[in-house]
Amino acid sequence: MKTTILKTLMLAFVLLLPRLGAAQVNYVLATNGAVVTAYVASSPNASGNVAVADTYSNYLVTSIADNAFASCSGLASVTVGTNVTSLGGAGFYFCSGLTNVSLPDSLTSIGNEAFEECSKLKGIAIPGSVTNIGDSAFDECYEMTSFIIPSNVNNIGDFVFLGCSALTNITIPDIVTKIGQGAFEACSSLPGITFPGTVTGIGADAFYGCSDLTNVTIPNSVTNIGGQALDYCSSLTNITVAASNPVYSSTNGVLFNLAQTVLIQCPGGLVGSYTVPDDVSSIAGYGFNDCGSLTNIILANSVTSIGDYAFISCSSLVSVRLGNRVSSIGAGVFEYCSSLASIAIPDSVTNIGEDAFAICSRLTSVNLGNGVTSLGKLAFYDCALTHVTIPGSVTNIGDYAFEYCSGLTNITFLGNAPAPGDPSVFYEVAYGAEVYYYAGRSGWGSTYSGLPTVQLIAPPQISDPGVQGGNFGFAITGVSNQVITLEAGTNWLNWQTIWTNTLSGTSTNFTDPQWKSYPHRFYRAY
Repeated sequence: MKTTILKTLMLAFVLLLPRLGAAQVNYVLATNGAVVTAYVASSPNASGNVAVADTYSNYLVTSIADNAFASCSGLASVTVGTNVTSLGGAGFYFCSGLTNVSLPDSLTSIGNEAFEECSKLKGIAIPGSVTNIGDSAFDECYEMTSFIIPSNVNNIGDFVFLGCSALTNITIPDIVTKIGQGAFEACSSLPGITFPGTVTGIGADAFYGCSDLTNVTIPNSVTNIGGQALDYCSSLTNITVAASNPVYSSTNGVLFNLAQTVLIQCPGGLVGSYTVPDDVSSIAGYGFNDCGSLTNIILANSVTSIGDYAFISCSSLVSVRLGNRVSSIGAGVFEYCSSLASIAIPDSVTNIGEDAFAICSRLTSVNLGNGVTSLGKLAFYDCALTHVTIPGSVTNIGDYAFEYCSGLTNITFLGNAPAPGDPSVFYEVAYGAEVYYYAGRSGWGSTYSGLPTVQLIAPPQISDPGVQGGNFGFAITGVSNQVITLEAGTNWLNWQTIWTNTLSGTSTNFTDPQWKSYPHRFYRAY
């Protein structure tokens, strides 16, 4: 008796096994007025090969709900019923084992993130009835190699093909008017793309990181290109704009506004040196981002502003000549320019933004112009500086401005003590580093931003030369009790001492009784 019961239980268990392993599709009826239809609801146990039925309880199955098969990692293939018109958002999200999908001609809409992270989906035939493909619909479908966008789709949404790194071929229909933000971002194998003449807008980051993209032609119809649309395209050597485009233009493969006063984008594959043309007044943010083979850049004197991160990650850039009208260096402009060894900041510059030269690992020399008033947070973070002179015009230094400049031993200030943003300004500079300042300047104490200070005697200044009462003379300015030595010579090589004195105040007047004895005479004081 016990044996018979045991055998019966074992048989029942065996009969249940196929049901436990079978694909599970859950259907729900929906009522809209007098019309009853069915849809596919959440089916978390779906696996293997799944077929969505044409009908359920004699009602048409017309849609697949949001998240219906989300995260069904065991799902291998899907055949969608012939009456389905819409596929909901995240319908097959993270179905990492999905390799094949068959969609019906009744389908008109594919929702946001519908096939996002279906990493093994190599290809999919989208029926011509589809008019809408949602944002991120095929995001991170790493093995997808080609895609034909149906002829009735007029908009490519945001991040639709983000991270489709194997995508080598894309067909865009002639009615598309907009390519969304990040639509083809990180499609690193895409070699080229043809825009139909109906496209009016290309979104920000649209082709960001398309490292195999070699050339781009912008048609007349495009009137808006979003920021960083062509950034990190390291093989891109030429951007061409149709001659009659009303907003944009190009010269030598570089993208400009129509008037060519703004340099918008330099192709990432640019090699060697580049001189910014005359009349350009502005370099757009990220304009030369990741131009890894650019070695030298010369800015025309017409340039007045450099946008944030304009030259970030130009890893081969060794030489930069800034024009004499640049007023500001934005945030991160030269960040990660690891070959840049020296930079001269003209007097026209008033502000150096945060991270402006951060992680310029070979930057050993910086000449700050006398117009600079502010150094931004992390401005020279992790540079190779050994010494730096801060002009008297600087009134503010941001947090961590020189952090991890591990070779920096000498910081000399020419003016009053600026307001440090934080004691971290010189965090982790060289052991034994000191701050030097000149006597007569205010705000200094025994330490500055955690470093010991050393007072220097400023060299005396000669001013107001002229002839008065038949004698030639000038004023000498220094600090009280400073010993002044004055030398004269008829050339710049040979000097002799003609006067030594101790200032009782901060200035004195000198008259040269021998001035008429020489055809010309030079003076210097120390």
